[in-house]
Amino acid sequence: MNEVQQLKRIPYGKTDFNDFREKNLYYVDKTRFIRDIEEKGDFLFLIRPRRFGKSLFLGIMEAYYDIHYKDRFDYFFMGSDIHRNPTREKNSYMVLKLNFSMVNPRSHWWKPHS
Repeated sequence: MNEVQQLKRIPYGKTDFNDFREKNLYYVDKTRFIRDIEEKGDFLFLIRPRRFGKSLFLGIMEAYYDIHYKDRFDYFFMGSDIHRNPTREKNSYMVLKLNFSMVNPRSHWWKPHS
């Protein structure tokens, strides 16, 4: 008797790539764009509408480029486009991650001169 395969959940507002693998969430593979980004140049401006996956894609890039995740490359990318054909820059950088999503833009720590 075959086990019933559990359906993947559709994530909403998730940006941590590790969650997608750990919790078996539905995910559309966009790793083929990593190669394009490396080929296009040094200065890129990623602009997309809200809830379009920008933060998640940055998380994917962090997992791909950060030397800290070198031992987890197969875990993160097994079955993806970039796993079948990785670039030379795979897991070769120390990535500094800054998250400004919790910053209050109305903070009063800075007051303009009157």
